[in-house]
Amino acid sequence: MSFFCGIIWCVIALTVCILTRKYYIPYYINSKKHTQTSDDSKSTDEKDVKSEPVVRSKILDNKTVKLIFYILIGIFSAVFGFFTFNNASDYVSLAKIFFCMLILLMVVVTDTELSIIPNLLVLILLLSRFVFLVFDLFNPQKEAWKLLLNNVIVSLVILAFLIIMSKITRGGLGAGDIKLYAALAFVSNLNTVVFTLFFALLGSALLSIVLLILKKKKMRDSFPMGPFICLGFGLTIILGLA
Repeated sequence: MSFFCGIIWCVIALTVCILTRKYYIPYYINSKKHTQTSDDSKSTDEKDVKSEPVVRSKILDNKTVKLIFYILIGIFSAVFGFFTFNNASDYVSLAKIFFCMLILLMVVVTDTELSIIPNLLVLILLLSRFVFLVFDLFNPQKEAWKLLLNNVIVSLVILAFLIIMSKITRGGLGAGDIKLYAALAFVSNLNTVVFTLFFALLGSALLSIVLLILKKKKMRDSFPMGPFICLGFGLTIILGLA
């Protein structure tokens, strides 16, 4: 059963990534253009600080890069699906883990192409906690409201910690990354988000070192953290650390 779960999740993950790239990203870009057009029509006194125009990266336009991208997503998702089915304590936990990964896969695509983690995806992740709360209420073995309170506290602690960390590193973590971590903490638990953060920072640090050695990156250059957050979450679940 675990094997079939891995195959099914591989297909779902690839489908989500393809659909996000084909439909959601153009929708997001068009909505931003509409917003900017509306801002331009305002008088000078009414204008707030204008948002930066959304620029779409062409990295996935390269057929070879796109093929490698989807192959890596597929392999990782298959392994993730296999171990998730084995490690999940119940079907609600299984659904919760898969939904978190679903959102993170969309983040991988948006952050890779636009260097943006949309607020809509963070909001959906936050609201999903209340959906899972309904299922928890029907499980007498779970203290649903106590778990929710714990999630709120963990989320606020993680949010405060990452804001301080961002200030110390002078923008080392973007606002989108911080909000995503906080939302992930609200849906999951402290162990999951701590190990996700650890693996994400470790992965990004290793890649930075490699790129610096190859002279493909300068010290002040940055790259999207979304893929590393997804990788960190996946490794946390695969290794049974959640």
